[in-house]
Amino acid sequence: MILNALIEKYGFKEGLDISGDKITKWPYDVAKPTKAKLKTILDEYKLIEAKENTRKAAKDIRNEALQNLTVELNGNVFQTRPSDEVNFRLCFESMSDTDVEEWILDDNAVKSVNKADLIAVYSQGLAQSKVIYQTYKDALKAL
Repeated sequence: MILNALIEKYGFKEGLDISGDKITKWPYDVAKPTKAKLKTILDEYKLIEAKENTRKAAKDIRNEALQNLTVELNGNVFQTRPSDEVNFRLCFESMSDTDVEEWILDDNAVKSVNKADLIAVYSQGLAQSKVIYQTYKDALKAL
C-alpha cells in the first residue's frame, strides 16, 4: 500500500523495493535519481509508513473501546457493544411498556428489566459509540 502510493506518485511501473533506510531495488525502466531525490523518496516513504501505522493503531484502539462498551443503570452493568445492538432492538421492539425481560449483564448475572430500561441503556450505548467514532474520525483527520 505504501509502495503503491510512491509508485503512483513518481510514475514507477514496478520494481521499487524499500528496506529500512535504503532503496534495495530500483525500477529498470526509470533513471536513478540524485542522492537528494532518493532521500526525499525515502523520507516520504517513512512518513507514509508512519501515518499508516498510526492509522492502524487508532483503529485497534477504536475497536477495543467498542468491544468494552458498558452502561450502568440502576446498579446493573450492561454490555453495549456494537454486536449487542441487534439483541437490544429485537427485545425492546417486541415488548409492551409493561413487559419485563430477563437480561444477561456484563458479569453474567441475569436480571429482570423493563422496556424503558432497555431503551435507556441502548441509547446511552449508542451515544458512547458515537463519541468513540468521532474520536477516531478526528484522529484520522489529524494524520
